[in-house]
Amino acid sequence: MFRNIAALTPGTKFDPENVERHFCLDDMSYECSTHIEGACLHGNSEVDSVYSDHGTYPLVKTSAINEYATMPAMRKIKIKIQSMRPVEVKNDSGVTVHDVLKALVNFFSTGSHRDNMGDYTGWTGFDRQLLDKNGVLVLLSDYFDS
Repeated sequence: MFRNIAALTPGTKFDPENVERHFCLDDMSYECSTHIEGACLHGNSEVDSVYSDHGTYPLVKTSAINEYATMPAMRKIKIKIQSMRPVEVKNDSGVTVHDVLKALVNFFSTGSHRDNMGDYTGWTGFDRQLLDKNGVLVLLSDYFDS
């Protein structure tokens, strides 16, 4: 699980291919760009077995919201949406799903992003991940639906 693995210390070398993203970052429905409450998990076998018994769940009402976004946990990650400038997400205890969601809400609801993308954005998850030149994990999303 993504709950009790200590965050990597700065400078620790790792292979981005061996970093696992929390499944909810790719399985959530995120249709409203200005509210965290708009993010939901779609029911599937993994979600149902861990968080409830069926249906769609507001992400903020699941234990997933407080779990680490990656395994192993990272103290800093970057989120890059299409060709836009990356957003840095930091948490000295390890970046959580909540931290990533707050960064996405901020990204989609401020400045020209909202003008370019509209009020409603259908999140499709991250497509890949890599390390930047400073050794920071970057989660890349090449597509979203607006």
